[in-house]
Amino acid sequence: MDAGIDPIAQPKEGANVAEPFGFRVTAEGTVRVQRRGRTVKVISGSAAAKLAPQLEEADDETVQALLQRATGNYRRGAEQMGRDV
Repeated sequence: MDAGIDPIAQPKEGANVAEPFGFRVTAEGTVRVQRRGRTVKVISGSAAAKLAPQLEEADDETVQALLQRATGNYRRGAEQMGRDV
């Protein structure tokens, strides 16, 4: 494993996430958001500086919510079900 990259965060077994996001924080401070083994978004700059500490301190459910918001993928499920977020 590269010393500058944290391991991919995985949700707890039994977590209510069908297809969880993973993430890596690089030595440069960027956050690489992954899904299904592919990088789906790279967050850098001040957004990454704010997001990285939140991800490190959050529980698995909160990590998923943060990553969904970071990718813009958090509203799709609620919109399909007709719920307000």
